[in-house]
Amino acid sequence: MNKKATGIVISIIVTVVVLFALYFIYATMQRGKNAGQGFPLTVPTELTGKIVYIPFPVTITVDGDLSDWKGIPSYFVDRGPMLSPDPAEDGSFTFSLAADKNNLYITMQMPDKNIIAGQHGAEYWNEDSMEFYINASGNLDADIYGPKIFQVNINAADIGNTDPTALTITGVNSQDVVVKGHVFKTESGWGFEASIALKDVVRPAEGLEIGFQAQVNGASVQDRDVKLIWSNADTADLSWQNPQLFGRAIFVKPVRTGTP
Repeated sequence: MNKKATGIVISIIVTVVVLFALYFIYATMQRGKNAGQGFPLTVPTELTGKIVYIPFPVTITVDGDLSDWKGIPSYFVDRGPMLSPDPAEDGSFTFSLAADKNNLYITMQMPDKNIIAGQHGAEYWNEDSMEFYINASGNLDADIYGPKIFQVNINAADIGNTDPTALTITGVNSQDVVVKGHVFKTESGWGFEASIALKDVVRPAEGLEIGFQAQVNGASVQDRDVKLIWSNADTADLSWQNPQLFGRAIFVKPVRTGTP
C-alpha cells in the first residue's frame, strides 16, 4: 500500500473513532438529561411509611404530561385514620419524587370516581385535595412549624387550569415557597404534577435528608370522609400542627438500569 492510500485509511479510522467518541458523549449526556424519561432508575427500597428516596439530579418538565416520570419509582399508600370502603373512591394514592439543583418535583394521583371540588371555600382540606409537607430546616426533630417547614395543599378545583403559576395553594407556610404545577383528570380520578423552587429553601446534595409527608383528603358526597397518610408516625392527622410526625426523604444518585 502506498503512502497516499495508507494516509487515507488512517484518516478514515481517525474519523470513525472521533465520531464514535462524540456519539458516546452525546448519548451519555442524553441519558443524564432524560433520566426519568423511560430509563428505569434504581434507588434504595422505601422503608414503608418512614423513608423514601429522591432521585437526583433528574430534570422534569412540569407540563401535566407524566411521560418523563417513566422509570422513576412510585410509592403506594392505602392507609390512614379514615379509610374508604370503595377502592375506586379515594381508596389509595401514589406519589413520586425527583429533583435537580433548582427544584423538587412531585406528582400525586388518586382514584376518585366522584370528584368533590370548589364547595368549601378556602377549606380545601374538607374536599378532594392532596398535600405534601417538607421540613428543610435542618432540624428534623422540630415539633412546631418554623422557617423552611411547610405544608402545600393542592386541590381538585384547579383541574383544567392551564397556568402553572396560578395554582390555588393553601397550607401552613405555603406562602413561603414557589409552587408551579398542573392539576388534571386521569382515567380513574385525578392528580397533579408540581415543582417547588429550592432557592432559599435547601441545596440538594447526595445523601441530604429532609422531612417529608404526603396525604390526601377525600370527599365521596360532600364533606371529607377519607384521610390517607403516608407517614406511619401520624395516626391522627396532626402533621399540619407537628412536623415531628413527618417521615424522611433522602436525595440519592440513581443507578440507571436501562438503555435507550
